[in-house]
Amino acid sequence: MTLSIILSLLFTLPSAAFLNPNFGLHRSIHQPVRSTPFDNNYKTTGPLPNENKFTLSRTSAPLQSELTDLNLSLILGVVNDIPSVTILPPDDFGSPNPTLTLRSDQPNTNLVSDLEVNTLVWKCLGYRFSGAEIDWDNSNVFPNWRKKHPTPPDFVGMKRLYDKETDNPSLKSTQDLIKTIPLAYKQLLKEVFKPYGFNGFKLADLTPNLTRRAQCVNWLLWYRAEVFGKNMEQLKREKEGKEEEKKEKEEKEKNWTPPQINLT
Repeated sequence: MTLSIILSLLFTLPSAAFLNPNFGLHRSIHQPVRSTPFDNNYKTTGPLPNENKFTLSRTSAPLQSELTDLNLSLILGVVNDIPSVTILPPDDFGSPNPTLTLRSDQPNTNLVSDLEVNTLVWKCLGYRFSGAEIDWDNSNVFPNWRKKHPTPPDFVGMKRLYDKETDNPSLKSTQDLIKTIPLAYKQLLKEVFKPYGFNGFKLADLTPNLTRRAQCVNWLLWYRAEVFGKNMEQLKREKEGKEEEKKEKEEKEKNWTPPQINLT
């Protein structure tokens, strides 16, 4: 090949060929680059595979099909055999799935991506994705939560880097999340999944990622039981009613006196 031809080829190659030594080895120049957890826009452009029967929509409000026992157990990666029928009739929502069986060991957290876990929790907290703005809107987020977290936080640690500087925001966000679960619901994950064969994770299987996934699932189960399908006004009335009941109970206990017994 003559020198003139070589020079001609060099000057017609795109500049990326000189800047990237791996240019053209793994993808076409026309193929879009996949977003990664290290990108600033990963929350809005990261891929949602929706594989392995996991049900999730980035653009909708929380759906009943996203909160089934099957869908939530897929987050933990403990499903033995994924049932062929994944969506139960509406009147069976939250009822045991007769075709679902779970295990307590060898969890596979690759069935559902970290972004998918986060996205489901974000939607349940009230964040809404606007495809037009390519952003998450917080107008419907619980007010107290919105004050502390105006943008959706990373609950599971999508970068999977656990040095203090990188991981601390994720750790703190997850701690804030589980603080919102009432005491009576703290063990809801075990209660709901035990009939399927799940008896809790073995210590050897626990990782920061799996632990936070379990905490997210426990929160989602509480959300499903007490919040799903209710608007902010309904939740406010329920809260006021419970506070009034608590106040009345405390008042009765405060004014309680033992019965008088006449021994004469």
